[in-house]
Amino acid sequence: MLNQPKLKELEGKLSCYLVGLLFLALPFSVALSEIISAVLILAWVFKIIAGEKFRPAEYPLFYPILGFVIFRSISIFFSVDFQGSLKGFEKLWLPLIYFPLASLELNQSQKQSILKIILIGAGLLAFFSGLRVWLGQTPRASFISTGYYTTAVYSTLALGLTLAGFAYSQLLKEKIYLGLAAAILTLGVFLTFSRACYLAGLVIFVIVLVKKSRKILFILVLALLLAALVPNLKQKLGNRLDWKSSQIMSGRPALWKAGFEKLKDLPPTGYGPNTFKKIFPSESWEKVEDKQTSSWHNEYLQVILESGIFTFLFFGAMFVKQFIFSIRKLKQSTSPPDSAFQLGLLLGILSWWIVGWFSLVSFDPVIGLFIWAGWGLSLKFSE
Repeated sequence: MLNQPKLKELEGKLSCYLVGLLFLALPFSVALSEIISAVLILAWVFKIIAGEKFRPAEYPLFYPILGFVIFRSISIFFSVDFQGSLKGFEKLWLPLIYFPLASLELNQSQKQSILKIILIGAGLLAFFSGLRVWLGQTPRASFISTGYYTTAVYSTLALGLTLAGFAYSQLLKEKIYLGLAAAILTLGVFLTFSRACYLAGLVIFVIVLVKKSRKILFILVLALLLAALVPNLKQKLGNRLDWKSSQIMSGRPALWKAGFEKLKDLPPTGYGPNTFKKIFPSESWEKVEDKQTSSWHNEYLQVILESGIFTFLFFGAMFVKQFIFSIRKLKQSTSPPDSAFQLGLLLGILSWWIVGWFSLVSFDPVIGLFIWAGWGLSLKFSE
């Protein structure tokens, strides 16, 4: 019969394997990722029920996540379209993945293995997505269950982690590996032709360049050289970088203007999730170019309109608390892997903040799980 310490060790290994599998599955299968996440969350809940000590103070995002989930739930029940808003429950549980990952017990070797798996999964996504553009199978980088937008944001977030790892790496072999991974991710972002991610990627490169390492210029040059080899690149890029083009914002100003108009009569609990078509001013619909759109194309406007000011404040509190936590841990860290992870998360938060002005980020289950899982792991990369 196994004794208690061995059971604890076995549990830790199984959890570590599941986390690794989660990060490998995220870029390629939404269903598998959600199943693994649900298993991790349920296992964490059962451990607490079984008597494991739970101290909310040990989780910096406990109250912001709790507040967000509660007020988001309330907005569903007070929605102007209750039936349509019920779909909001499908993604409401995603932030909870933060807790099981924050409660993991990982040694240094396991932390490094998880970080490598994160980069391998993201690198494979960027490589195969870019290859499909290269072979002419798709006009913008995407892969199976991840569309070009998900591919762009996921690769951008992973790029921040990779560049941070490159900057803090002290081994030549590791620098070469991370440099190649960063070049592939940069090319993957570029071939999605997502301008918001171009901007976020540029900010990431500038910050790492100024603060940590000028050697990342070699990564950028390599990525650009690879991009130049893509057949018919100029034709594929089209006028997406023509800042004088009337299409540069893809009709978003009309959406935002209508959204700000709806803020004037905003109920305390918002209009409810998935009510975009229900509440969009009919007189403004003619100005919208993409008639298939179903969102405000702005993360912050989407949250406050759907779920009200209190949900929005808790949503913002998650950003701020995690940003402050990672900055503090980065300053205190003496371990290169831990420092790299915290810097990577900070770059990821900045990327989320930038891209969020133009699109939805956390509403995508792949990206949402990636972000909140990473934030949970940040507690383990600070010990």
